Amino acid sequence: MNPLAELKERLVYISVAGTQLLSEDFRLKKVAETFAPLAEKNLVFKKIYADLQKLLSAEKEQQGFLLLNLLGLIDAVLYTQASSGIEGSLEELSETHNLGKPIQIRYSQISPLLQALSTTGSGRMEVLCDTIVNYPYYLQDYRVLHALINDLTDSYTEMAKLVYKLLKALGTGEIISIHDPNDYYISKQYYLPQINPEQLIAQLKQGFDLQGKQAMVKRVSLVANIAKERENEWYFYLLENANKDIRNQAILALGYSKENVPCLMEMLKKEKGKAKEAVYKVLSEFDEPEMISFWIEELKAHPELALYFKFTNSNEIADVIAENFKAELINYLENDNVILAGWKEGLPYKPSDK
Repeated sequence: MNPLAELKERLVYISVAGTQLLSEDFRLKKVAETFAPLAEKNLVFKKIYADLQKLLSAEKEQQGFLLLNLLGLIDAVLYTQASSGIEGSLEELSETHNLGKPIQIRYSQISPLLQALSTTGSGRMEVLCDTIVNYPYYLQDYRVLHALINDLTDSYTEMAKLVYKLLKALGTGEIISIHDPNDYYISKQYYLPQINPEQLIAQLKQGFDLQGKQAMVKRVSLVANIAKERENEWYFYLLENANKDIRNQAILALGYSKENVPCLMEMLKKEKGKAKEAVYKVLSEFDEPEMISFWIEELKAHPELALYFKFTNSNEIADVIAENFKAELINYLENDNVILAGWKEGLPYKPSDK
């Protein structure tokens, strides 16, 4: 019954979003493809599949009638033949799962934004930017918030970046900076309406795929930016159970708590590749005296690590980098076949006078 339930879910979505999305809903088409083999084995499924094909190919004025008929047939089958349940007592969902709220506006007003976040093609960035500038209260609507989360890995890179920036701003309350819709070369700042950050965090964690790809990595990054050290336990859970890309992002999230320093120091001995680079990056952001001493010795052994200190506020580390680069540069100028090491990578923006 699972394909039937999935089909119903997509049709209910269309009934709410509008039949104009029928031709663009790739998830519905995918469910229809998986339903085809079932139609060959059962007369009821054959009828459902046939009605689905009629709906997908129908004229616009017939789509509403056919959609309701098909939903009625599917409901009848599910209610009479299928059942679902789970052992245990019934518990109410926490309010943190109720992301957003229904905004009292006509669906036709919000439809262009939902289409921009769920389809492909040109003009979608303009729709999202126009919403931020002129209709920011749309962003409180639960349909928009869910669509934003689902669009974190939009096929258009600039759109994906804006969606991430937007969710981060909604969750943290920070100002969002975007290009003026009327002049791309002018950047303006906008305040967004408030949403409950705990609800957003709960939604980002709901249905989290530990073996997922960039969408899940971005979710971890968003949770870390919004919750910071409050989700420290979850970051450690990801370290133990998730794939390497998610683990690397979880390592970066550990940088929000100084209490994680001992653990990170231990990880430095075990991790390799990008995971070890992530540990180094996190440790470079702590400025306690013991960490300064650690880095001075570490930099002498591995000059290439200076790249993590381009923006350091530590005069001690800046002095080490400047002095070693000076000695290295003199050696380079006085001798042939000498290659500059990594000290130069840490030179920009130093507070040191050397």
